[in-house]
Amino acid sequence: MALTTNLTWNITDTIRDKSDGFVTEIKYSITGVATESSTGEKYTHIATGGYQVPDHTRKGDEISFESLTESQIIDWVKAGMGDEVAFWEETIPKHLENQANGVFERNNVDTNSTSGLPW
Repeated sequence: MALTTNLTWNITDTIRDKSDGFVTEIKYSITGVATESSTGEKYTHIATGGYQVPDHTRKGDEISFESLTESQIIDWVKAGMGDEVAFWEETIPKHLENQANGVFERNNVDTNSTSGLPW
């Protein structure tokens, strides 16, 4: 089975200072999509809830909020994450490969048990 995997970093929200538009918090997600080359079947995994606090030092040459691009903010997130970027960029494709190989299928499930939350 040959998989082609693409990862996409997404900025899902920002929080900024009302006085000058300075970004103080960034929320992001990482979407992985793997496609099986012979069948075209797709597998998706989204790591949500990522949160990054950029450096709050104002240097005087900041880009106005309206001029920021998603690419620039993704670069900030990755810089702030450091080695954790490699962790996610290695883990998500492995997770997708496991999905494609049926590792997460619930075969032979004990019919006397169930999952869920009480609330």
